[in-house]
Amino acid sequence: MERFKQIIKLNCIDINIYSKHETVLTFAIERNENDTVREILQNETVDFNLAAPDNGKTPLMEIFWLIIQN
Repeated sequence: MERFKQIIKLNCIDINIYSKHETVLTFAIERNENDTVREILQNETVDFNLAAPDNGKTPLMEIFWLIIQN
């Protein structure tokens, strides 16, 4: 994950890109990578409401579900 965080800091990728059913942000959220989530949230281009095309989940929904489950 350290290399991943370094890439995010470079701002050389589209932070809102998704693969299958998750965005970069939901990937980090689902894996409890809190430091990585913080790094992503500091990126001014991140879209918290970007829904995955296959399931409609957004990063904001993922965060909500994690909060209420704990």
